[in-house]
Amino acid sequence: MKLNNRQPPLLFCGSPLNRSHNDRYSATELSAMYRSANARITLLYQSQHVIAGDTIPVASVTPATPTTFRATFSYAELPPAIQAITPFALLGYDNNAPYFAINIAVAKTTHETDTTGELARVYPWLQAHTLLDLRAVSAIISAHEAAILAHARALFHWQQTHQFCGACGATTHLIKGGHAMRCLPCGQRSYPRTDSTIIVLVERIAADGQPECLLASHAKRKSGNKSGQYFSLLAGFVEPGETLEEAVYREVFEETGIRVSAVQYQGSQPWPFPNSLMLGFRAMTAERAIHLNKDELTAAKWFDKAAVRQLAANDQQMGSDRCYLPNSQSIARQLIDAWLHE
Repeated sequence: MKLNNRQPPLLFCGSPLNRSHNDRYSATELSAMYRSANARITLLYQSQHVIAGDTIPVASVTPATPTTFRATFSYAELPPAIQAITPFALLGYDNNAPYFAINIAVAKTTHETDTTGELARVYPWLQAHTLLDLRAVSAIISAHEAAILAHARALFHWQQTHQFCGACGATTHLIKGGHAMRCLPCGQRSYPRTDSTIIVLVERIAADGQPECLLASHAKRKSGNKSGQYFSLLAGFVEPGETLEEAVYREVFEETGIRVSAVQYQGSQPWPFPNSLMLGFRAMTAERAIHLNKDELTAAKWFDKAAVRQLAANDQQMGSDRCYLPNSQSIARQLIDAWLHE
């Protein structure tokens, strides 16, 4: 079963914006649209998003909870100090309303969060608002806004890591509404990149005729605020000159020593941490023996459906001896759930 139209929707998917590439060229027109009454603007400071409201009970809000929090503002709502920031990026249109993103930069800092109150001192307007990471923001705003913020976050990460020309080292300049960089000395242009990442549910049929899926605990992945062990699917980056299917074969074999076949694409999910696109697959194997790559994994096991249902039940409980699955809005979990309900 493919993942199209499954519920709950995948996080960061379903952006309502028409990205409208043709409107990214005229700086004069972009400036006029940015200042128009119907424009919506989202603000970022490093990896943090500005949310309207100064007290937000993130821990008490779930993705299904209706909220009044918002992450976009009108131009008139912004103070002059922020209105004057350039450049800005055009994200697209929703019902003829242009959506823009601004990357606020006030001073050099090595911190992800504004622990010193520096932003509030430079821009007093921000004292009435909150800075939150995208994962926290996604729990208190609409799914459409979360998708828009994911777009902005990935775009600004690319801008911040491509400020100098890869050919000659000169400073680059943003063009095309923030979606391209140009080097004036040598003419080199660069465009936003997305790292393709495969994620795969591997299935085998056990001796008793029952299906089992392969789940693993990754060495670099923690279980968030849960004290148990986190189990998910095998995943990895696609390498240069490699097809998606070849990446599936290689990643599964490298991490577990298992050879797979019947690789089938299931769906995708943008993952802006910092700029990945998760490409979901199913695959089959007749092999059972696991040869663990301990540099990548701490554990890998075959789970039948009853065992996977128990892992899903553990999501609502706590305990150092428990194992957990990915959250319900991730492509990993939806691949697992689709297999579980077949």
